[in-house]
Amino acid sequence: SSPSATAPTYPAAGSCGTGNSSLSFNSSGQATASVTLFDAQTTSLTVTSVTTPSGKTGNSGSLTVAAGSYNQLVLSTPSPTAGTAFSETVTATDTWQNPVSTENGSHSVTWTTGTGFPANSPGGTAPSYPSTLNFNTASGGVANSQATTSITLFDAQSGVALNPTVAAKSGTSATFTVVAGTPTVFQLTNCSVNGGTSQSPCPASVNVGGNSGGNVTFQVAIFDSWGNTAKVTGTSLTVTLSNSNTTRFGVAPTSATITVGSSVSNTVTVTHSRTSSSDSATVSTTNTGFTQDSLSIAT
Repeated sequence: SSPSATAPTYPAAGSCGTGNSSLSFNSSGQATASVTLFDAQTTSLTVTSVTTPSGKTGNSGSLTVAAGSYNQLVLSTPSPTAGTAFSETVTATDTWQNPVSTENGSHSVTWTTGTGFPANSPGGTAPSYPSTLNFNTASGGVANSQATTSITLFDAQSGVALNPTVAAKSGTSATFTVVAGTPTVFQLTNCSVNGGTSQSPCPASVNVGGNSGGNVTFQVAIFDSWGNTAKVTGTSLTVTLSNSNTTRFGVAPTSATITVGSSVSNTVTVTHSRTSSSDSATVSTTNTGFTQDSLSIAT
């Protein structure tokens, strides 16, 4: 079969049964058969009779199947992480994915965008594609049929594909998933003041009123550097919290935990513990190596 899994076609079975071909011999003992091969290779044809006289075999001797005309680009399927460059191979092939050397050398390339293709990250960083492809390496023994290039994607998403076009020929990779990068950013989220409507992300400041017992609840979410929701791997992540006014405000629990496989912590409650109309506090994340977030609370 060809690289695209297209099997050879041989004469129909006729009355000879499944898996066999029917050949009709003339008075000179010759039969003409139509055969189509799709894999560019050096091979041979062998014929064995299955009816009387059975077991008779003939071989064509060596023959070379040449690739067809240049028709498309074939791409490798990546497994990328957002923000990390990966190597992508692009091969010029015929209809059946046999490599051809038609694109020998460097050529301009464009990359399809939009639905089904890599998008900008939540933070607005666009994919980084090359503007040229240099077909200077061999694939399947065919010189100058393949280009290798570096691509960086920034949006964590699934079900996307790569689609380059070179000199009016294009190709689409299999779909793949871009996973989020390493968690590096904290964001306070799901804020609710005195049991009210939740806000995500948390605003910069909230007011819980002047009475004792006023409170705000929130969770801590993690993201990578490009704004993709990230998940904790390996071991749970303890998020340390600072409280600038421990006299008037209580934080419970005093730290947040994001468990393995999760992107958001348990709920933290900050409670105003005394009657006052002019109290304030700032609660902040403090883990080293992360971009921090904070919430100013007033009464």
